[in-house]
Amino acid sequence: MPRTLQQNKVIKDKRRNEILNAALELFVKNGFDTVSMDDIAKKIKCSHGLIYHYYTNKKDILVDLGRQSHDVIGIDYNSIINLPISFFDKYLKIQEYLLDIISSNNLKRYYLFLFLTLPLNKSLSEDLIQPTLRFEVKLTKIIRECQKEGHFLNIEPKELIILHLNYFIGLLYSTIKCPEIAKKINSNELVKIIAR
Repeated sequence: MPRTLQQNKVIKDKRRNEILNAALELFVKNGFDTVSMDDIAKKIKCSHGLIYHYYTNKKDILVDLGRQSHDVIGIDYNSIINLPISFFDKYLKIQEYLLDIISSNNLKRYYLFLFLTLPLNKSLSEDLIQPTLRFEVKLTKIIRECQKEGHFLNIEPKELIILHLNYFIGLLYSTIKCPEIAKKINSNELVKIIAR
């Protein structure tokens, strides 16, 4: 009996997700430039041609991953901003959320790394890196409000964002290369360090 359209769609979506997950891990662990379409095919044990059935090249895969990254990490800024707490506490809540991703969900950890590092890839279109840039703008606004409350007075918001995002990227890189480190992360203690 032939498959239904729905069954074919499920199979196709499953295969696309396998390609994306394999590519995501390889891109993050090895760097986009060093990964080939063959590497992705080997990782999911499929033919080289099957991957080309879904994607023209690895940049198309990266674009698809980039589009998904901000949805997967899913910071709900509005719910945090609307909390009846200080802006300083709101900033710490965002930091805590990011630290929880780093210490818990492996797939989200890879997506967070990709999300934070997308602007570093100069070959990507402006619209693809916009979610990361908007995230930085929102953080800047929160930091400016924190400064009105008397926090972070001796540093420019942009410098603080660079400092904190580099901290997260370094922590992400460490937990990706040595996953056992993630189990030892104490989010509450790290947030206290960030708060200094």
